[in-house]
This record gives sequence, structure tokens and C-alpha cells, in this order.
Amino acid sequence: MKLAARLFAVACVLLVAACDTGTPEKDIKAARKADAEKRYREDRASVLADIKKLIAEQKFAPAIYHLDYLTAFQNAELDALRQQAKAGLGKANKAKADEERRKLDAVEKRGRAFLAKARKSRDDIERITWYHDPGASAIENETGVFLYIGKKDGDPKPWLRFHVNYRGDDWLFVEGFIVAADDFRYDSGKVRFKRDHYGGVVWESYDGLFRETELVVINKIVEAKKTVIRFSGSRYHKDVVVDTVQKEALRNVLAGYGAMLAGTKPE
Repeated sequence: MKLAARLFAVACVLLVAACDTGTPEKDIKAARKADAEKRYREDRASVLADIKKLIAEQKFAPAIYHLDYLTAFQNAELDALRQQAKAGLGKANKAKADEERRKLDAVEKRGRAFLAKARKSRDDIERITWYHDPGASAIENETGVFLYIGKKDGDPKPWLRFHVNYRGDDWLFVEGFIVAADDFRYDSGKVRFKRDHYGGVVWESYDGLFRETELVVINKIVEAKKTVIRFSGSRYHKDVVVDTVQKEALRNVLAGYGAMLAGTKPE
């Protein structure tokens, strides 16, 4: 049996035993260590091969985990493997941190660009300025999913609104919508859609305050290879693909919102 599988099996048995008898965690660790040492004494070559395989696959944390149970054995080969695994983990963590920093820098840059070019509308009565993606002006009356930012005079914190719109030739009498983003599904349930019509064209739209649940939905929409919105009506339904233009607009507004929260002031 391979080292990883053997340790996992032992851990499961010991965990069940601990649940049944109240075995302290330190006793469980001691038993795991004893089993690993026994395995090393009986089949040293196999244990070393398993650890080397983990390092070769860049699974540095599991390799260190196994090596930590073999501290009773001090030899050049184990010391070399420990150094190699720790160096590899450090390098992998740095690369991950650098990539996360690069992504954050890109989002911050996108956010500043959005705020510099955002299409603004003003409600002088409520003293609210609304910020829309500049490229979305031609599509916000079309079928799709949109975001925009609200900022009240004197209030340092902006907020987001979530807008879902259907445009067509016939009424659907929409009562809710379903997002299908690759394997992800989100069902809005029943929500209030407003309705309007002009010149043979009908609009049905939902506009609500952005909630944390929508953050997950928006991220899934923009990251999916294919996203479909189903407008569910009391009589009919309509499926519409969210295109790349809408996805870019969503990314821009989210980045701009983040920039405003971080203190960047719109121009």
C-alpha cells in the first residue's frame, strides 16, 4: 500500500476511535507517527519513493506532512528531501502570492479606468449620482444582466444595484430568472418585474439592491465559458446568452465599486 493511502486509512480509523472514546488529539498524532516510523523501518525504499513522487508532482505540503512524522530518523537523504520540499513550498507560495498581487493590480487599474470614464446620471432630488459602464449605454435597454453604482452626497460608502432586463416583441410576464453559468445554477425565485411597452416593443425588468448572494452569481456569470439567463414567466420563458460585452461591463462596474470602497474618487 502506498504511503499516502496507508496514512489516510490509519487516520480514518484513529479519527473514528477518537470520536468513540474521546482519544486526545496528541495521542492520535503519536499513533500516526509510530505507524509512519514502522513503515519506514520495514520498507524504507517505498516510503522514500512516495515522498520523492510527491515532490516531483509539486505536492510539497503533503511531502512535508509525511516527512514531519519521520523526525526520529536523521540522515542525509531525508534532510535533502526536507530542504527540497520546504524550498519548493516557499517558491510555490511566493508564485501564488505574486499572481494574486498581479490580479489585484489589474483589477485596481480596471477600477480606476472605469471611474475615469463612467457614464454618470444625477438625481438632484435624492442627491445621488449613478455610475454606469460607458460601453453599456447601448445595451442596457436590451435583454441582459447589468450592474451600476450609486453614491449619495456626503456618504463615503457607495452601493451597487443589480438590473435584469428582458426586451422582446411579446410579453413573458416574467416572475423570476435562472442563471446557468456552466455547471452553476441560481434561481432568483419570485421577484418583482416592472413592465413597459412602446412601439410594439415590450420591456420587463427587475432592479434591486445588490446583495452578497448576487456577488457569487455575478462572478459565476463573468467567469463561465457560457452563461444563459432564463426569464421565467407565468405564460412563457425565454433563454438568452450573456455575451462578452455584458460580461466586460459587469467586470468594469465591480472593479469601479471596489476602487470607490478603497477610497478612489470618481472624476
